[in-house]
Amino acid sequence: MRASPLAVALLVGLALAGIAAAESSTVTLSSFERQEVLTLSLKAGETVEVDWDGTTAVEFTVDRSGDGEVFSQTGQIGHGSFTVPTDGTYVFRIRNTSFAPAIVTWTVTRPSAGVWILAALVA
Repeated sequence: MRASPLAVALLVGLALAGIAAAESSTVTLSSFERQEVLTLSLKAGETVEVDWDGTTAVEFTVDRSGDGEVFSQTGQIGHGSFTVPTDGTYVFRIRNTSFAPAIVTWTVTRPSAGVWILAALVA
């Protein structure tokens, strides 16, 4: 049995939809400076991964607007993840925790469910 072109196109589309959405950048922070680096609208149950690499130790935090902190980690290099507790707007911030200036490269990734949908359709 041969797959129809429409079925193949659907599977390719779903596979591409499964590519994780990521945001990344590099920021320079003066001594003890805190900077908002990203704001995202997230849904409850989503998993979000954060990674960073700095020239000094920094604190990486995520706050839900109006509800407080949902993620906090400190280090020169870091990786972590959290599951979004409720729908809403989330603010990602980095704070330099040293007297020396910090250059920080960061990435925030939201893995997509598209890959799992594709796997379910193929199985």
